Amino acid sequence: MAGQAAQPAVLARHWAEAGEAEAALATWRKAGDGARARNAHKESREAYRHALSALRILPDSPERDARELELLGSLIEMTWVTEGFIAPNTVELSGRARELAERTGDLPKLVRQVRTAWVTRVFSGEYLAAAPLADQLSELAERDGDVLAPGVEPQQVVLGKAEAADGWLGL
Repeated sequence: MAGQAAQPAVLARHWAEAGEAEAALATWRKAGDGARARNAHKESREAYRHALSALRILPDSPERDARELELLGSLIEMTWVTEGFIAPNTVELSGRARELAERTGDLPKLVRQVRTAWVTRVFSGEYLAAAPLADQLSELAERDGDVLAPGVEPQQVVLGKAEAADGWLGL
């Protein structure tokens, strides 16, 4: 038992090879969480990727979508750390998480993913592309109260940047 607790990635690999998707998923997740706690970010990211692969073997269902959305949150954070906030993998994973948040109706996670997409566009200098995301954030805040952090006004920030880009670049 002590070896299993110390080496969850080894155990997870065995579960995956045996075709035990649920056990592999849980153990890869544990491996990712353990690596994250040790600040082994690349190891954590890879364990979460394996967990996601195990999850995708399971049949489609609303429960699987919710589990994938939860797992993507951890994977995205480790991808931010290891590859960067605007790296293609981060953007792709965030897009999938946003799609799942919309599908599951999980408003707090949807707000988080839309805000992530907005910040990514702003950091990339894509101010005009960020403006519709700011609109969506405002709509989400109006729909269910102030789900954004107090004082965050993305629409004003992005629209100001877009107007500046328009003036400077003659767009």
